[in-house]
Amino acid sequence: MTLRNQPDLFGFSNKGTVPQSEPTKISTTALATLASANRSPTYNNAVLHLDFQDGAANMVRELFKDYGWPDLVTENTGFSFLEYIDDFAVASCMTATFTGISTTTNNNALYTNIDNFKTRVANDQNTQDLYASLAGCMSGITFSRTEMSNYFINFPVGNFDGVDLGALMTSVADKHFQNAQDAATAFEAQTDFNDASNAYLNSMRALRSAFKQYNAGISNGRNTVEQLIDYAQLAWEFIEAGLYVYENEMEAWKLGERYYNEILNIDTIVYKEPLRNACLKKVGPFGLAHQMMRNFYRVLYHFDVLFQVAEISERYIAEAIWGQTFTDTFYSYWTRYFYEHFQHISQFGGEVEAWTSLAAEFLDPYLQDPFYNAIAVSFCGFEEA
Repeated sequence: MTLRNQPDLFGFSNKGTVPQSEPTKISTTALATLASANRSPTYNNAVLHLDFQDGAANMVRELFKDYGWPDLVTENTGFSFLEYIDDFAVASCMTATFTGISTTTNNNALYTNIDNFKTRVANDQNTQDLYASLAGCMSGITFSRTEMSNYFINFPVGNFDGVDLGALMTSVADKHFQNAQDAATAFEAQTDFNDASNAYLNSMRALRSAFKQYNAGISNGRNTVEQLIDYAQLAWEFIEAGLYVYENEMEAWKLGERYYNEILNIDTIVYKEPLRNACLKKVGPFGLAHQMMRNFYRVLYHFDVLFQVAEISERYIAEAIWGQTFTDTFYSYWTRYFYEHFQHISQFGGEVEAWTSLAAEFLDPYLQDPFYNAIAVSFCGFEEA
């Protein structure tokens, strides 16, 4: 067994060596992008998280765990099959194994259609080649046919007594091969890999269904406890998110009541209160402007706090549904296109606020009387200044 840095995409020889070949059309960037945090909150990405553990690699790991299949590790090297697989490898190997030409010396049949696939897996020897090819392609670890055969002997899972493996594999192919091929072909034709596509999901559905049928054929069922744990974990994501959202929304409700009253009285807060102080000769023109700016920014700041609290709820919900949070939220748009443009009037480092405050401190004592005389009648409603 040998470990390689990049997965080879074609067949294995009897000696366990893997020939270097041209890669398939699926690029490394395609699946790497799909598995990254750049996914958008779409229905398909929710399915990817909830049904397929965020991707093909995790799905394979979970299937091995649920059905009791041990990791493909040899005693001498300790290389782990499950540790090294990734989304790119699983998806591309599903395509490559069924579209590439086998380089084994005894069988040059194509996997490209279901008849050739059946020919390829008609006997135990060729079936082991297929397992070795898939396992090696997905993990980057080279398995020989002998090692793969020994794996089934040393780790008996299910019951092979009386099982016609060729017939079982043919039955699996009849039900799932064409679906896998169609999905892989459609996936290869894509140009945008930022989100989970129908083809990507369908390829995983075919792989999962084939895995389940194969295990059913050897009387290997899922552990009931593991099934219950899976359902509990999935449910707990929503229960936990719901509890956090409930607590968060209670806080938001309290804040919202207070800030709602500020909106109803925004004309008094921003305009009338500062003007009343000017009419009472408590502030001059710069003091009036300073109070208006500070009061207006205070209202904006309170709503910024409210939107931050609301975003926390968004992130809890997104984490439960899509398995991640997203940068494009209502709060991010609020900040980027509105709130940040008023930072110059903030009393915490706002440049306009600072200069207005200084002007009120040093100039208003000289301007207050003439300013009052100018507004006493017209704005304040006094009979005379």
